[in-house]
Amino acid sequence: MPLRITRHARQRMRARHVPEEVVREVCEDPDDSYSSPERHGWAREVRWRRYDGQVVKVVVDVADGLIVSVWTTQVRP
Repeated sequence: MPLRITRHARQRMRARHVPEEVVREVCEDPDDSYSSPERHGWAREVRWRRYDGQVVKVVVDVADGLIVSVWTTQVRP
C-alpha cells in the first residue's frame, strides 16, 4: 500500500534527504513513539527511529495514517 504523504511532508523529506523507504520503516517499525497534545493534539503521533548519527521523526495523523511532517535531529554523543 502506498504511503499517504502531505505535500509539506514531501518537501521536508526532499530538503532533509530522507528517502521514502526510511519514512516507511519509521512508520511501520519505530524505535518509539509519543503524542504531544499541546503541540499536535491527540489525533497525531510522533514516531521516531535512530539511524547511525541521526534520528528520523515522522508525525502521523492517527485517524487515517496520513504522514503530516518529517524531520531529522542529530544524536548527541
